[in-house]
Amino acid sequence: MELDTIRPLTVVKIKGFVADNNGLKLPDFNGEIIPTVYDKAMRVETLGNAGQTPMNYKLQNNIVYRGLASVKNGEFEFSFFVPKDISYKLDKGKILYYAYNESVDVQGYFDNFFIGGASNSTLTDNQGPEIELFMNSESFKEGGPVSVSSVLLANITDQSGINTVGTGIGHDITAVLDGDNSNIMELNDYFQSDKDSYKTGRIVFPLTNLSVGEHVLTLKVWDVFNNSSEKQIRFVVKDNFGIESVSCSPNPMNEETQFVFTHNLPDETFDVNLEIFETNGTRVDVMPVKVGSQGIESLPIKWNPASRNVRMRSGIYIYRLIVTSSGKESSGTGRLVYLQKQ
Repeated sequence: MELDTIRPLTVVKIKGFVADNNGLKLPDFNGEIIPTVYDKAMRVETLGNAGQTPMNYKLQNNIVYRGLASVKNGEFEFSFFVPKDISYKLDKGKILYYAYNESVDVQGYFDNFFIGGASNSTLTDNQGPEIELFMNSESFKEGGPVSVSSVLLANITDQSGINTVGTGIGHDITAVLDGDNSNIMELNDYFQSDKDSYKTGRIVFPLTNLSVGEHVLTLKVWDVFNNSSEKQIRFVVKDNFGIESVSCSPNPMNEETQFVFTHNLPDETFDVNLEIFETNGTRVDVMPVKVGSQGIESLPIKWNPASRNVRMRSGIYIYRLIVTSSGKESSGTGRLVYLQKQ
């Protein structure tokens, strides 16, 4: 049987199914699958450190496409645009699969196809990708404060798809901090296509040990036709931990409410003291809790006065969150309305 060939500058559609150990489809499997499509293996050479003789070996790590697709009734389907920068040598590629749902995860691979050769495409694209940049959260405002350890977020859109292969000279996804081109950061491996789409995707890239002060970061992205776009983001690094906002919902409450705070230490876990006061200053409850966070937003802190044997009257209360991380403390306050259930 003649093997399929994936050629540059073509749209490829892949269909498949999740199977058990006997190769039988799992019709009850509903979840998501992460496919990673690799270009052919390349022959590389070791450095020969410490006087050793350099050795040749094969390495297959140039990613053509990494996506996210739905799995419904055991079946999946995804499409991607093959970049211009794949090696034109014809040889076998590989697709690694990782699928999961709430109860099970599975993995596998497929390498029974060729990738490479000359393109016979007549498609054209002269526009570079569209880029949106944020720090830590999409609520970030240009020039705003961040911590010494922060996360770069980038939403990227292109009608043809994003080039992440890394074999074309100068066509990597790159980030440069403060114009320091001697320390270019390559971000190919941090790009993830959105679910069921090769035209949009996202970069999540951790930045550590940032120096205190003002900074400018420049991101450069290429599409599969090798059109590029650049976008800059400005931010100020402050070496102090701070709570930026606190809130609770529902408010007014009558049975249970949930407290959330935003901060400048992405994905950190905190020690929190939740305090509830009457307006005359009398403290009616204090609840210590350890809470994680997703990005710069804490996970919800549930508070139910009845379950804590706290007697409440209808009225206005003041709440305070005292949050500690690595010995550094910050706090935030707000107003809570309690309505006694009739």
